[in-house]
Amino acid sequence: MAQQDTRQEVFVTVGDGSIFRLAITHWPEGEPVTRAPAVLGTYWPPMGVDVTDTPQGPVDREFSVDLSSEDSLVRFESDFGLYVSEKLPDFVAVHAALLHVDHAVVIVPGSSGVGKSSLCVAATEAGWEVWSDEYCLINTTTGDVSGWPRPIRQRLAGGGVRRIDHQGPVGPGLATHVLAMTYSENMSGLGLEPVSPGQVAMDLMSNTVCARSRPEETFRATTALAKTVTGFSGHRGDIASALAPLRDFLRNA
Repeated sequence: MAQQDTRQEVFVTVGDGSIFRLAITHWPEGEPVTRAPAVLGTYWPPMGVDVTDTPQGPVDREFSVDLSSEDSLVRFESDFGLYVSEKLPDFVAVHAALLHVDHAVVIVPGSSGVGKSSLCVAATEAGWEVWSDEYCLINTTTGDVSGWPRPIRQRLAGGGVRRIDHQGPVGPGLATHVLAMTYSENMSGLGLEPVSPGQVAMDLMSNTVCARSRPEETFRATTALAKTVTGFSGHRGDIASALAPLRDFLRNA
């Protein structure tokens, strides 16, 4: 369907009841506002958002997105997704890659730029299940973890983002390991040391999206999870030299 140079306002509610106005330019002619998830496709948050025809209450914030601009779509995906993930009912979202291989369900917490997406790309190519490259969702009732189903987003050296669609499960499952692992260009392979449950909880809490807005839920979810997993901290070299040792490490840890 051809896109027209038009602006459409779409109102949505998120998990805590907040109302957002989405100002979308180049909206497809004839599409109703209720089709916003389909129009935005995989840039739309995979959960935690409901389109509303008539907002009940004041608008909390506005997000703008230009459907004709890849940069705008990527910013929308990142910024709006972050806001939505903070307010998911029944879940605490941790900035983390979430991987499943053999009998291991592995959380790799870390902020943007530490190498989570590069790890996920390599893991996908090696046949691992990538449940998420961005958010690990801890169920505050069951303690299970699940992923944030969206394309892997890999930053390119020359700027921009490569989005890699991948199909597969996103959980839920019981986490077995937490690896506070960062990339180091000065080493090859893998270098990890065991850490205490307290340190695991700190590694999770320091990367939790809602740590400030929902501190009690964050504390309960991360400390409970830390008691049931095996935790390690350290560095890895280039992912080509680290992935096979990592799989062997998980089999024996």
